[in-house]
Amino acid sequence: MSSYQTPSPNLLDIDHPDADILVRSADGVNYRTFRFLLSMASPILKDMFGLPRQVDSESTNGVDEILDGLPVVQFAEDSATLRHLLPLCYPVSYHGVRVIAKPNSLAEVNGVLKAARKYEMDGAFRIAVAWLLDPAFLTTEPLRVFTIACFHRLSDEASTAARCTLVHPILHETNIPEISSINAGLLQSVLLYHRHCVQAAIAVVENLDSWMSPTTSNLIKCTKGENQIVIASSTFSDSTSKTTRRVCVHHWLSQYMTSIKTALPNFCSGAAAKDVESLARALVAVVKCPVCSTPSSDSEGMGRTFPKFVEVLATKIEQEISKVSSTLLASQR
Repeated sequence: MSSYQTPSPNLLDIDHPDADILVRSADGVNYRTFRFLLSMASPILKDMFGLPRQVDSESTNGVDEILDGLPVVQFAEDSATLRHLLPLCYPVSYHGVRVIAKPNSLAEVNGVLKAARKYEMDGAFRIAVAWLLDPAFLTTEPLRVFTIACFHRLSDEASTAARCTLVHPILHETNIPEISSINAGLLQSVLLYHRHCVQAAIAVVENLDSWMSPTTSNLIKCTKGENQIVIASSTFSDSTSKTTRRVCVHHWLSQYMTSIKTALPNFCSGAAAKDVESLARALVAVVKCPVCSTPSSDSEGMGRTFPKFVEVLATKIEQEISKVSSTLLASQR
């Protein structure tokens, strides 16, 4: 009795009854497919199929054999890779409205990327690159995506993944098997990128006076404020102005800013400014001030203007992070 397996029935139908070749995975799963389709998808396989082959029906050591009347070709890839790679060799119309199943893990995606490169399957490689950037992977394992992208020299995808690492503690991922496949310089580049982005974001929070315009300052000012912010002349529309402007703000604004600053090292994003708990504490403080809580002829009231300030702050943080961009990463490409 043969120890070889047939593909799981829940996979797409690549085990065709009219097949003219049988592909065998490294772990012994057989796939009935078509020599012509594989040749069209891969110039490497096309050349390989054109070579004369030894046939030995008793062989289990990688030499071709005949099974059920079909020549068997042993592949080095396992079934976790081939079950995703082989459907990519078929015409789209063959699968009809069914969508080719995506890999469930980055290990499977990496396997397809490696095999597609090995066999020079350009179309399959492009699809696997899209799988690599699946939001499910970018939101949970961005550093691992970065590592895989670097290994395959996918610079744009590596930059995308690096940006996604900012919303996590940089080393929160404990299992990255692929990390040994890239050089230390690439890992250092993403660590430096993370650090510089955090520094840029914190600078926005710590130095309101360096970027805040008079219009923005009006969103947080209060005549009853205990503190003052000095708006630098460079933020005025008239760049030749040498004057400054002092804006009274409440102490709770400093507390709000401190909470954002504390969050940024582990969540470096403009969204940190919109933290629900921090906003709630600020708005509770707004209500306690009779000036802030009461709209007037020249003010909507802080209850309405402070959320607008938060949007401006979030946008500014994102802008400064984007300026750091990928200059550090580009040097390692």
